[in-house]
Amino acid sequence: MRDIYDLDIELGTVSGQSCTPAILEWLLDKLHGKLQQLQRPNGGNIHIGANQYFTGDPSIATYRQRYGNNFNSVQIEFAHWLRQDYQKEVIEVLGEIVNNFNRQALS
Repeated sequence: MRDIYDLDIELGTVSGQSCTPAILEWLLDKLHGKLQQLQRPNGGNIHIGANQYFTGDPSIATYRQRYGNNFNSVQIEFAHWLRQDYQKEVIEVLGEIVNNFNRQALS
């Protein structure tokens, strides 16, 4: 995602067709909690949203239709400045979130 949008990270769920609202909210909360300390290049806190500009490729909703409500997928778009300046931090946070999700799902 280019740096021309008012969002720095956007989660796309094909307008709710590929993921439950509870999973989307959980992921938004985790991203906010882990990345809120990052500052935008022009100042201010990082902006994270869902289904505004990049709602997700329609193909991700197909799997949920095929496999049922326990199959959730989210497309994540990152602003260029995040990928360039904070690549290591973003990768670490995504790893933590996936590991946390797996631990919760298995318990």
